[in-house]
Amino acid sequence: MPRTYFSRSDNALNQYFVKWGWGWLLSVTVPWVALTAHTIGCGRRSILLKHLARLGLATIAWILWIKLFNYIETNYGRCLSTKDIQLQTKAKCLQSGKFWSGFDISGHTFILMYSSLILAEEGSSLVGWEGIKDLIMREEHSRITPNEPNTGPLRNLSNSDLEFLKKAHKALTPYLRGLFVAMTLQQLLWDTMLISTMLYYHIMIEKFLGGVAAVLTWYITYQWWYKSSKSTLPAPGDGLFKYNEVKTHDNNLIRSRRSTLNGTNRFMGLPIRTSQENIDSGINRQSDSEITVLRT
Repeated sequence: MPRTYFSRSDNALNQYFVKWGWGWLLSVTVPWVALTAHTIGCGRRSILLKHLARLGLATIAWILWIKLFNYIETNYGRCLSTKDIQLQTKAKCLQSGKFWSGFDISGHTFILMYSSLILAEEGSSLVGWEGIKDLIMREEHSRITPNEPNTGPLRNLSNSDLEFLKKAHKALTPYLRGLFVAMTLQQLLWDTMLISTMLYYHIMIEKFLGGVAAVLTWYITYQWWYKSSKSTLPAPGDGLFKYNEVKTHDNNLIRSRRSTLNGTNRFMGLPIRTSQENIDSGINRQSDSEITVLRT
């Protein structure tokens, strides 16, 4: 493998981003979770704290895994270029000026993969977010027309909660858009550094086990625990109402309109007349004109 800038462990991206990766992750996910939870929880602090607890739990998992990796690397290895039993511990081996070869499970692989998975999961709360504005408008319309049945997802909100949601969504959505851009850029950086780690650092089994630890932790928490009905911690996007599972009437209307064009040739959404259709259309117009002449 040819040596490049990324093969150097002292490259700027590695020194200032990956080594401080968890801090960079929290710098975008904490405000993201806080703003989304504040909005869909209608200002309830208990809901906000439960959403932030996901990041707290992820931080604890990160610390425990890194400590385990360090323990394995320190206690399962050997001091190279010597058979002295007294030097078969990492500390004494390094003090003697020799090199310690331990089983070093890749912490870089773990943090890069785990951070990417967290960004993807937390960012999923943006799905359907822009549609909350339409849900609010429909709910307000339903409440001033009591004769119509109200089946909207906001029907259980009080008037004060609905007003809070309306103001918070309008005020905070621009900030969430900016945070989402920052999360996307960070995701691209982690992907780049993960490829660099795969190419230049650690042996395959060390990278594989680091990745397994990341995927296992993500699956247990985000795919199983938070989605369980017995979970005390909510999944991303869970609040006083469901907004990311709503299919709007406009989408259904578009589908019905598109279905009327099935089986016809189209270009840029418009039906294309074939030559035969043009001939038939011309014949029909000619027949209509002849009938008109006879009547006159």
